[in-house]
Amino acid sequence: MTVWCDLDKVASAVGAWSKGIIGKLPEEFRPVASEVGGCAYVESTKGTGIVPVGVNPNGDVFVATRGLTLAANWMCSFSVAYAARQ
Repeated sequence: MTVWCDLDKVASAVGAWSKGIIGKLPEEFRPVASEVGGCAYVESTKGTGIVPVGVNPNGDVFVATRGLTLAANWMCSFSVAYAARQ
């Protein structure tokens, strides 16, 4: 399974050193047993950067910021791959 996002506009702000949910996958597209992750390229009026991105077994897609604050309407690009459900 590959979850791919190319410059999707995300409405909610995510403060520095926090985690923000940016989407939810349908059950048939979720990872089976554990969180999977990768990196996302993000752009906002406050800057650009690379942040961790992940998908939880409950379907939540999240970013975990570090020193970068993401303003409302920021853009996100990422790809995460993992074994599909059977």
